[in-house]
Amino acid sequence: MKKLVLAMMLMVTLCLVGCKGSIGFKFNSNLHAAPIEQAENRVTTFLYFGADWCHYCKVMKSTTFANKEVQKEIEKLRSFRHEGKTVAEQAVYKKYKVTALPTVMVGYYNNDKKWVEVDRYAGYVGPESFLKWLRKHTKKPS
Repeated sequence: MKKLVLAMMLMVTLCLVGCKGSIGFKFNSNLHAAPIEQAENRVTTFLYFGADWCHYCKVMKSTTFANKEVQKEIEKLRSFRHEGKTVAEQAVYKKYKVTALPTVMVGYYNNDKKWVEVDRYAGYVGPESFLKWLRKHTKKPS
């Protein structure tokens, strides 16, 4: 019985380590700097809101954001991440009207440094659906 319990604990540990998945692109984590950097250029921006305690945020990181095609599309945009842990950090959710996690948004900052949202997706979304949604915002005009 002890061997069975030890074997199960080892399998769970290996899954937790292996299932984390790495994101092959880098988010800029300083969301507060975004309006300053981009207001003059009106750069299309991708925002990701999550939390370390959020199950579906973890799943999205290990599946959707681990997908190479998704990574290529996100790299075409300026991307920022916010994962609130404290009450002060969670105030950012209110500012961007985030009511569910994970939430992703595409938009830009105007000349007044105000966020102008173009589109959003709230909740977990798999790689194929996410890629279809994201490509609407990364394709070049003909």
